[in-house]
Amino acid sequence: MPRTNIILFGESGGGKSSLVNMLSADESVADTSSGARGCTFESRPFEVNVCGLPATLWDTAGLDEGDAGRVPKSDAIVQLYRLVRNLSDGVSLLMFVMRAPRIKGSVPANWKLLHEVICQKNVPIVIVITGLEQEENMDQWWWDNKGTFQGYGINPSGFVCVTASRGKKRKSGHTFDEEYEESRDKIQRLIRSTCLDVPWRVPPAQWFKTITTEYVEHKSLGCGRTKEVRHQEQKEVAGEAFAKLVNLCGMSESDARELADKFARTILYPVIMATPDEKYEIITRRLAEVLGGDLIKNILAEGRAPKAYWGSATTGRPHIAYFVPLTKIADFLRAGVEVKILFADIHAFLDNMKAPFELISHRAKYYQFVITTVFASLGIPTSKLTLVKGSSYQLTPEYTMDNYRLCASVTEHDAKKAGAEVVKQVDSPLLSGLLYPGLQALDEEYLGVDFQFGGVDQRKIFTFAELYLPRLGYKKRAHLMNTMVPGLAGGKMSSSDPNSKIDLLDPPDAVRKKLKAAFCEEGNIEENGVLAFVEAVLIPVSQLRIDKLKGDSTLEAGLGDQRPFISDDAPEGTIFTVERDAKFGGNTHYASFKEMQDDFKEKKLHPKDLKVSVANCIIRLLQPIREAFEANEEWQEVTKLAYPDPNTKVDKKKKKEKVYHPPPPGKGRNVQKVREDGGSVMATPPPTELEAHATAEAIKQQPEPTPIGCKDIDIRLLTLYNTSNVSHEANRSCHCHSCRHF
Repeated sequence: MPRTNIILFGESGGGKSSLVNMLSADESVADTSSGARGCTFESRPFEVNVCGLPATLWDTAGLDEGDAGRVPKSDAIVQLYRLVRNLSDGVSLLMFVMRAPRIKGSVPANWKLLHEVICQKNVPIVIVITGLEQEENMDQWWWDNKGTFQGYGINPSGFVCVTASRGKKRKSGHTFDEEYEESRDKIQRLIRSTCLDVPWRVPPAQWFKTITTEYVEHKSLGCGRTKEVRHQEQKEVAGEAFAKLVNLCGMSESDARELADKFARTILYPVIMATPDEKYEIITRRLAEVLGGDLIKNILAEGRAPKAYWGSATTGRPHIAYFVPLTKIADFLRAGVEVKILFADIHAFLDNMKAPFELISHRAKYYQFVITTVFASLGIPTSKLTLVKGSSYQLTPEYTMDNYRLCASVTEHDAKKAGAEVVKQVDSPLLSGLLYPGLQALDEEYLGVDFQFGGVDQRKIFTFAELYLPRLGYKKRAHLMNTMVPGLAGGKMSSSDPNSKIDLLDPPDAVRKKLKAAFCEEGNIEENGVLAFVEAVLIPVSQLRIDKLKGDSTLEAGLGDQRPFISDDAPEGTIFTVERDAKFGGNTHYASFKEMQDDFKEKKLHPKDLKVSVANCIIRLLQPIREAFEANEEWQEVTKLAYPDPNTKVDKKKKKEKVYHPPPPGKGRNVQKVREDGGSVMATPPPTELEAHATAEAIKQQPEPTPIGCKDIDIRLLTLYNTSNVSHEANRSCHCHSCRHF
């Protein structure tokens, strides 16, 4: 059975050794210190028993604050590497130990180092706060400071505020004996409830890449220097870290060289964009609107990586307009933003049942295939990209309770207004559509992001979130919006309108046919989906590929034809080429979209020439996606399940059997006739009580009957039973709707 290894880490003097003593039978096995320098210089094991669980506690060297106040020391990094690398039984739990009351700047760096970088978020991590002996309610400190931790992206599996020292000795015991024993019990219960049953072991190659990344990102940021100088600095630092860690890993030279090349391509470029202004420019360029940009600037100024999410309801099949947000997400990743893509399956069901519940899981899987293939085709690294399914957390008790809290404060007017541009509008809307904006707002909190990204059609939901999340005690987020690409037939490009969009799996002939029929009026630059797609997708993709050729891009190899959308004869600085026959003037090269837009407005660029060039670019863009689909049988099967062919023949439904329903009193055969003296008579004389009793007895003597309807029973008998309160026992076998209420 694997040994349970628990690693204690944190800053010097935080109380790690004191915790070891608290959990050990001998309370003096580990040296302790109250100073900032600490007393542990290497990782040391201590055998303990936690509520019947044999475990090894590893006391590690303190991660001292560096020159900038938040940089882990390289020696501590190497020691952590050696520890994790050599634990053959793996790691079961991480315990981050810190001393209150001040939250030092090194806290987020230390957290990320072991939890996110070395252990890749595969090991649960808990926070132990020491130094609270004088507090009446130690746990209150955590609740008062929880928001600060969340702002740093610190969301532990559990926490405990403890007294790690017994205090001064008295005649009878020590000052804090009671608090100390209570703390020991709290820590033991926390460990027992959070430890992994199956320890996690780190893959060596993966660890090497991530630890090198962390080392380089934190070791040297050449602020105030030119990009070229910073680039050279980072190469030197990377080479130093690379050589040091390769020796520890024992890699061959060929493996090390291959890893170094990939590291430089995927990591070095974002790191050399060291200034916050440079990163902010990449994050916000080509956007229609930014709400709360100062929030992002502040995060970048602190040296943190912003966290963002983009959500898509898994309804219709993704179409080519999805390239608009995905190319923008590529910018986020290049700037070091940690991005989560939400497959909003619950939202899809709530939006007027656009996605039937039985198809939701299949459609979410289809979206996953599409999104990952698009990024692979563009050559966009996805190491900082996470895919999340909405139902994985939106059905939890905590989320549900917050939804109820939100519903208790949101007016029907505000909910309807927020979803006006997103939720399908009908004459008699469902209640589910009113819940949609609130859930999208809560997603910002439960995904732990700093900003949400979406189209300008989401603006009302974004402002809704800015208004209502603070009322629940959650922080206000920033919101970034891209323009909406008009459909080929005018209006918004929509999955539900096949004439307005190009599917990501459309063959070349279908692409050309749809572009040929697209609305592209000569000189019209306002309502022109073809021209808008060039600006939002084709030019950004072309620029990415140009950057790659220059060697300063984060792009990987990519799939398919990776040439920029320019011709071979294009002059330096060209970003897009409109190809046309020599008799019409030959190719036209553009260095910016503004030049192309002006030519089209002045009718120097003909719609036909624009359509032909755009069609050829789209075909090149979609080719690797189609090829990936054709080579993936699982994807093909998921497509059939997610989007069944509407033309598939189904068995005709059987005709419903006609059931006679008697008319209400005073209608039909039951109508009462008027006598000459003004009274009334029944249309049919009622049976006598003797006749009724005889009929009932006859029915009782019969074998178990098959269900019968009202037409099989004498209407006179029913009338008598109804008027004389006679039991309905005689008709107990009737199952028609009219008889059930008797």
